[in-house]
Amino acid sequence: MYNSQQNTSPEHQHSVHYIPTSLLDALTKIETLRGNQVIIYFGEDQPPFPKALNDEDVVIMYECLRKRDRNDPLDIVLNTYGGDVVASRKMVHLLRSLSSHLYMLLPYKARSAGTLLCLGADSIVMHPLAELSPIDPQIMSATMSVSNTSARLSSEDIRAFRLMAEQWFQIESKADGLELLQLLCQRIFPPSLAGFFRADQLLEQVAQELLQIHLPAASEETVQHIMQTLLRGYHDHSYAITRQDASELGLNIAHATIQEEQLLWTIWQQSRSYLAAAQTQHLAPGSRIDALIASSDFFAHHVVMPQSVIAVNKGSEENREHTSVPMLQLAHWDILRS
Repeated sequence: MYNSQQNTSPEHQHSVHYIPTSLLDALTKIETLRGNQVIIYFGEDQPPFPKALNDEDVVIMYECLRKRDRNDPLDIVLNTYGGDVVASRKMVHLLRSLSSHLYMLLPYKARSAGTLLCLGADSIVMHPLAELSPIDPQIMSATMSVSNTSARLSSEDIRAFRLMAEQWFQIESKADGLELLQLLCQRIFPPSLAGFFRADQLLEQVAQELLQIHLPAASEETVQHIMQTLLRGYHDHSYAITRQDASELGLNIAHATIQEEQLLWTIWQQSRSYLAAAQTQHLAPGSRIDALIASSDFFAHHVVMPQSVIAVNKGSEENREHTSVPMLQLAHWDILRS
C-alpha cells in the first residue's frame, strides 16, 4: 500500500526524493493568511492517466493528519479528476472527524468524485479558474464498442437513449419501449445496465448525505434540487461548473481573496511541476508520480511503476509465436516525511 522513507539525513533525502521548498513556502504562507492548517491533495487531472481518488489515498491522508489537534479547523487544497464514490465519502468522514470545521480550497479542478468530496465541506473557496463538475456515475460496460473504443459510459447516456428515441423519432408506445430495451441489451451486457442503475442510486444516497452536511439548514426541497441538478442537470460529464454556477445552484461558495488566489495558483503550479519532474525523483525508469499529499510537516507522493508484460507462447513447437500480454500497473504511496 505504501512505503515509508524516513531516514532524515541530508544524504539520504537527496538520494531518494526532492521536496520543493517553493511548494512548502506557499503552503506555509496560506496557513498564515487563513489561520488554519492546510493539507494539499493534488492528483493528476490530465489524460491519458489521471489519478483516481481511492481507498489508499484515505489511509495516507490519515497518516498525514492523525497527530493533529482535532478541535481545530482544516483547509484542504484539492485538485482531482475524480475517482471512487465510496472512497470520497470515506475521505469526507475522515476529514470531518479530525477537524472542527472543514474547508475545501480549489485552485483548479475538483471534478466528479472531487465535487462529491467538496459537498462534505462547510465551505468551498474557489479560485477564478476553479471548477466543479456533474456527478453522474461513470462505469465501464462489460463489452467494447465495434470500433474498440473505450466502453466508459455515464448513467445519463443510458437515460438519454430513451429521451432521444422519444424526441427525435416519436417512439412512445410500450411495445416500442420494450424493443428499445432489447436493442440496448444487445449492445450493453444486462448486468452492466443493472450496475448503472445501482451506481446511480448510490450517487443519490451519498450526494444527499453530504449535502445535508454542507447545508445543514437547507430544506429537503433545496437539497433534492441541488442533488438532481448535479446528477442530471448537465448534458456532459465534462461540463465545468464555475464558482458563479455553483453559487447560483445554492452551494456555500466563497471567492478566493486576491492573496488566496495568488497562493492557490502557486501551489497548483508547483504541484504540477513536481508531478512533471518525475525523472528527477530517482525512480525506476519509466515510473511516474501522479499525486501528492503534503502539509508543513508531512509529504507523500504516489508512484506508478511501468506497465509490466509477460510473454505468452502460442502455436505448435514448429510454428511457435510469442506475444506480450500487458499486466496491471503497480502503484504505491511513498511517505517521504512525517
